[in-house]
Amino acid sequence: RVNVIALTEVIGNPLHKVFTALELDALAPAVQGKYSKRKRRPPLPWQALTFFLLLMYLFDVRSERQLEKWLAKRHFVLILFGLNKAPDHSTYSRFRKRLGQTVFEQVFLHLVKTCEKLGLLTKRLIGQDSTDFKAYANKKKQTDKDARFGFTTKSEELFYGYKAHFATDLQSELPVSLATLPANEHDSTAFDTVMQPLLHEPVMQLQKYVADSAYDATAIRQTLYGHGVEPCIAINGRGHYESTTPKDPDYRKRQACEHANSRAKEFHRLNSLKLRGLPNAAIHAALSLAAMLVNAITAHVLQIAHAIRSSLAVRDALE
Repeated sequence: RVNVIALTEVIGNPLHKVFTALELDALAPAVQGKYSKRKRRPPLPWQALTFFLLLMYLFDVRSERQLEKWLAKRHFVLILFGLNKAPDHSTYSRFRKRLGQTVFEQVFLHLVKTCEKLGLLTKRLIGQDSTDFKAYANKKKQTDKDARFGFTTKSEELFYGYKAHFATDLQSELPVSLATLPANEHDSTAFDTVMQPLLHEPVMQLQKYVADSAYDATAIRQTLYGHGVEPCIAINGRGHYESTTPKDPDYRKRQACEHANSRAKEFHRLNSLKLRGLPNAAIHAALSLAAMLVNAITAHVLQIAHAIRSSLAVRDALE
């Protein structure tokens, strides 16, 4: 049982403030349908398991086994959900399977809306890019049947895995939309999946779209013009002449996409996929980018504005 002293310790803890700010209960309609209505032993709170997975990616905990140990040392987090001990590492595998790719992507989109509500992003200037991450497989045996061979974004080396395609708010350097595809899919094929939700928002704020020459396609430009959005896209020479970048000063802000890619890989486990299959890869990417949003929300809640893009500063504040 939770005693009064322990409860007071929890309420005063920064992690309690963060959990409250995330407003995960808003996802209840999407989650509740994933549980059986038959009478059985009550499951662990889905809010707790979702929060624990977000913390895993926020703190760069390398596996569910390590997450179990990490939580065991932070009893105040467990007390928040009325738990006496940390969930077994195998719980998360079943939880991911139960909720599925769609719900975890909704978790990411919910956190985007939370950031927007807190004034952390504007969505007026959006950039799109992709970043690669390797499959959890032996590429010689190709044991992940959904992964494919593709070329890395920077070095153009052949790799076996997936790509996370996402749109970034160039002012805040926060991701706002996401699609995960096998590595052999060209960047431009992800345009509709990534951008259509932004183009069809009830109150669309998007004014300009910034992207490199991989997105230089007539259909993309026509779609943007059709929604009143100005394209700022590099010209692709397609091997006939040298590709050129726009003179628009906003094109330089595309570096925010690369900064977001780098943070996802270096601080939020995007490069550490430990499961096979496209659905699991998509869940992994959604949690990695969601952790970046949790980082920003945490910095806002704890009033450390300089740490919105600083994972290390946020971790220090929470510990």
